[in-house]
Formats: sequence, structure tokens, C-alpha cells
Amino acid sequence: MVGALCGGRRHPRALRGWGAGASGGVSEADEAGASAIDYRQPIASAANHVHHRPMLNLLSLLIGAVALVLGVLAFFPLLGWAYWLIIPIALVGAGIGVVSDKNSGRNLNLVVVAVGVVRLMIGGGII
Repeated sequence: MVGALCGGRRHPRALRGWGAGASGGVSEADEAGASAIDYRQPIASAANHVHHRPMLNLLSLLIGAVALVLGVLAFFPLLGWAYWLIIPIALVGAGIGVVSDKNSGRNLNLVVVAVGVVRLMIGGGII
């Protein structure tokens, strides 16, 4: 059925279990009309394997909050050099936020990086 729509080739969805059948799989017998190999297998949910990703977002938010507090302190005159330390911390937090399933931690860290880069440009990289 699905293979006929793809020019006789097996469609990738058929192997993942998006086709007909109570178990969610498409058997070879469904497509060819014969009792050949049965590809029906239980499909594992992706959520079962990725239970740690919300914690990565929380970790990214925590790193971003620390970088933000340090950034507020470094915004005072003659403390702009501290952004050379704050920007890498925020980039690590943004990297963790990219792996996470939510965007809030990544976005917070990217805002801290953007503010830090602008502050370094205004101060000439030192002041």
C-alpha cells in the first residue's frame, strides 16, 4: 500500500510504523498479499529515551541566571573586562540550551551574550 505510492520501494514511514495494522506496523503481507516477513514491532516512544532534556533546560536557565547577574555587575564602569569571562559562561549555557527540548534557557543565554558583546564593543574590549 505505502510501497505502491513510492514506486515499489518501501517508504521510510512504513518501517517506522505509521501504516495500517493494530500494532502500528506494516507487514510485508499487507503490501504483497502474501504471508512473507512480518515487520510489525512495537514502536518505542521517543519520550521514553529523552527524560533528561527538561533538566538540561533548567541547567541552562541556571547558568544563564548566573551569567546575567554577573553581567549586571560588570555593566558598571571599569568592569567591562569581566564580559570576557561572562560570555564564555553564557555560551556554554546556550550550548546546553540547544540540546534541551525548550528554548527559554538558550534564549536567556543568547541575550546575555548579545549584551556582553555590545558592552565590549562600546568599551573597546577593556573598559
